[in-house]
Amino acid sequence: MNGPERMTNVKDWGYLGAKKGVLYEERGELKFTDGFHDKKMAQARIEAFVPGDDTILTEVYRRMRGTRNWHPVVKELKRLLGEGEKRDMKIEPRKQSDRGGWLCMPLVSSVPEGKEGWEKVQCPVCGQLCWKRPGDTGVIHKSKLDGACCTLCALKKGAGRL
Repeated sequence: MNGPERMTNVKDWGYLGAKKGVLYEERGELKFTDGFHDKKMAQARIEAFVPGDDTILTEVYRRMRGTRNWHPVVKELKRLLGEGEKRDMKIEPRKQSDRGGWLCMPLVSSVPEGKEGWEKVQCPVCGQLCWKRPGDTGVIHKSKLDGACCTLCALKKGAGRL
């Protein structure tokens, strides 16, 4: 029995109290899902919502894809993340003639304790904290790169999604 497809529109992702989740609109109602449970959003709750980074979007998508793949938000999250798109990205060693590209700076969320000489800086693209290493400037110049950004942004730029 196939009824009309439910229209969902992902508005934002972030935190509602301590819960990470996605804020979406379905049939004119604003809702919040953490991947397991959906809650209708009253005005007081909307004011308590705090936007977050893209890692939350990915986390909720993985959670829902594994347990609630029938949910209408899954299709929208898949589209936002670009999953299932044909990728023509080759990973190979850099050649002397290559130009452009982005140096990956490790995210502080991935590497909480940096090594000696590393300094915390904000990613120039998304603003997340990442580590600038002492040799980064030289590598950018010598390899004729476009610049440096956090690992997530560099991967998105390389895939043409940013």
